[in-house]
Amino acid sequence: MPRTTQKQHWSPHKRTRIRVMYEQGYSRSEIARKEGVPVGSVHGIATRYTQQISAQSKPRPGRPEKLSEADKRHIKRLIRSDPCITKRQIIATIPLHVSVNTLASFLKSEGIQHGPLLQRPKSTATNLQHRTPAADTKQRKQQPLPTTS
Repeated sequence: MPRTTQKQHWSPHKRTRIRVMYEQGYSRSEIARKEGVPVGSVHGIATRYTQQISAQSKPRPGRPEKLSEADKRHIKRLIRSDPCITKRQIIATIPLHVSVNTLASFLKSEGIQHGPLLQRPKSTATNLQHRTPAADTKQRKQQPLPTTS
């Protein structure tokens, strides 16, 4: 039958304390009572301690990440140099083999709000010439009409 609850993960500090007490000759039940962990966990921690490097957990199984750390740094550098670069341009610039959705998920997880910058084109001289008169007329339309009494 599959496990219904999540497996408890203990801190490296607690694992080290359990292993030291185990080596000092304390019983498993006594260690469990003092540290507040199940007896089975005490046994597992004590026997696996030699396999673990400095009481750190082994990496969890699962799908490896699509973006390497170097890719992530390169993406951030590109966005800093050109905030209006599109996601497709990022993928083309750095030969990434990921989808636009994967890139968008990464940017979202990093707290990079990349989408709002793309709603308005870059402020070039020609764009500003077209945009300024339109903005002026829009402001004039929004001003309330003077009332005559």
